[in-house]
Amino acid sequence: MSITLIAILGVLSIVVVSAFSKRLGVAAPLALVVVGIVISYIPGTPVVQLDPELILAGVLPPLLYSSAVEMPGQDFRRNLKAISGLAVVLVVITTVGVGALFHTIMTGVSWPAAFALGAVISPTDAVAATSIGRRLGLPPRVVTMLEGEGLVNDASSLVLLRSAVAAIASSVSLWSVAGDFIRSVVIAVVIGVVVGEVMVRVRPLLRDPVLSTAMSFAVPFIAFLPAEELHASGVLATVVTGLVIGQEGPRRIAARDRWVESMNWRTITFLMESAIFLLMGIDLKPLADGVQADGHSVGRTILLGILAALAVILLRLLFVVPLVAMIRQDQRNAGGVSASPNGSKGSRPTWISSSTRRSAGVVPWCWAGRGCADRSPSPLR
Repeated sequence: MSITLIAILGVLSIVVVSAFSKRLGVAAPLALVVVGIVISYIPGTPVVQLDPELILAGVLPPLLYSSAVEMPGQDFRRNLKAISGLAVVLVVITTVGVGALFHTIMTGVSWPAAFALGAVISPTDAVAATSIGRRLGLPPRVVTMLEGEGLVNDASSLVLLRSAVAAIASSVSLWSVAGDFIRSVVIAVVIGVVVGEVMVRVRPLLRDPVLSTAMSFAVPFIAFLPAEELHASGVLATVVTGLVIGQEGPRRIAARDRWVESMNWRTITFLMESAIFLLMGIDLKPLADGVQADGHSVGRTILLGILAALAVILLRLLFVVPLVAMIRQDQRNAGGVSASPNGSKGSRPTWISSSTRRSAGVVPWCWAGRGCADRSPSPLR
């Protein structure tokens, strides 16, 4: 089967499954995983093997960049303490806790290898989490925290994974891990800010939405690659670049350019995210066959996965409860802000998300010519 035919069938499967998922009220990522598992057991299904480096350097940067651009800067700053706790502290705790579990129940697994496994599964997936959260009717502030956590926790886990892998070959001290983490974060933030500030000044000079959008496709990699070359977090550099452009873009980039860019990016990220979940399901059968070929039990492997998932959930619950209490206390100290889950005052409807409130007020005002780089008419007309 040719690659072209596989790609066409993959896109059609993604569109059909996503359409039916909306009607059935099922999270599309979970449905795609199930469909992928079913496809993997169809005779003649080709084995799809993707280079992990392709996912890390080719797929992850644009996905995180797109999410960061759409993240309201005010909401991110408002929830920075909670997001930092979830994306950094909780990732470290989960890595250590799950690593200890693997080291205890799996004979022959060293501490560094166990911590590496813990770092791999410690970050949550922002797409699935926010998709399910919205369907469950979670308050907008909680969804914002999940989105913010999903932007940053990959960077934390990758730094821990890199340190754990290095510890397998040689001894690594706790101070060296902490120093590597701080260095990686500082360099990534500097690169992200510089790239973001440069891009919001260069793109308006193009004066063409097609050219501006085409350049935006290169921005995630312009931030990612230099950071990786300097042994910093390319993922974090990409996220910071997206946050800077999302914050500064409305003041510098024309509304028409941003609208065209948003529509193109939504399509690209939808296909990328969906393809990842579909491939996860398709790869399950080859993974099971590989486990059996190595002489291991598939049932025991599944049991280990369930135990690891339960450990991640338990550690998350133990961390989130005091975190919520701390956030509510901060709200009270800030001057009587309501301690409701969405952190709103008065009787403002909780179903209006922060991004919806922003677009409802800013977009008409922007197209009226009071806050945009130009007075372009609404592209929806």
